[in-house]
Amino acid sequence: MKHISKVDINRYIDNETDSKENIIIEEHIKLCSDCRQQISILKNLNNILQESPDAKADMYFTTRTMQRIKQIHQINPIFQFAIAAAAIVFTIISFTTGIYVSNSYYSAERELYDNVENYSFANSTFSDYSENSMSEMVMSIVE
Repeated sequence: MKHISKVDINRYIDNETDSKENIIIEEHIKLCSDCRQQISILKNLNNILQESPDAKADMYFTTRTMQRIKQIHQINPIFQFAIAAAAIVFTIISFTTGIYVSNSYYSAERELYDNVENYSFANSTFSDYSENSMSEMVMSIVE
């Protein structure tokens, strides 16, 4: 046997079902003890909630609650200073590391260029050699 959906049970308890649906649900709960029990529990709960008085907060409840929320979310000034100091240190380290890496790269590039200038073939052109004289070019490099 298929049980009544929770949505339909809630609609039935809240009197939102039409007469045809009411008949179907009432016939079902005659045969199904699980659905009958669930409807009974929810009807009792609904009655208790309707009979209970509305809870009223005092006039300063909202103000006190909002102040407490602000206190919880405030960051300690010492913690704010620590965050700012860490950001400054990180920026300085990043900047100096960038300068060091840049200078190292430039020095290595300059050294390579200076070494290439020392070779005799760096100042000559390939037109100085005949087309078939690969050995001449190799020999000039080795010297």
